Amino acid sequence: MLSFLEPTGQYALATASASPSDGIAPQFRGDVAIGSALRYIDKRGSVSVGGGRLVLRRRSGEVIVDAPARRVNAVAMRTGLGAAARIWIAGERYTIEVQHRPLSLHPFRMIKDGRELMAAFLHALEAEGGRLDKP
Repeated sequence: MLSFLEPTGQYALATASASPSDGIAPQFRGDVAIGSALRYIDKRGSVSVGGGRLVLRRRSGEVIVDAPARRVNAVAMRTGLGAAARIWIAGERYTIEVQHRPLSLHPFRMIKDGRELMAAFLHALEAEGGRLDKP
């Protein structure tokens, strides 16, 4: 389910697991699967962009990485039909993708929602000073 965040006009997945304790009002927040290299770090994590920072969190709220947005590079991945992005932070490579949903949902709708989520993420990252290219 997509919701509209009032302050910034950016789309994000509504999430109860994201923590507002960062002290920032995120421009973008979404529930994503987070990976590194060939494995998942957390299939139910979250990403937020706001206040000039990018934060990746585990489902438990533990911070995986917190970095200034201006030091982050990101690109939409060709695989995953546009529903995934690759991120580079200080030489480390991460992958975020839309969380897998129950098979009862229409697959084309899942792809469309995933593309919208990644486009909103990349737009918010660029607005906060991130670069939309490979390092």
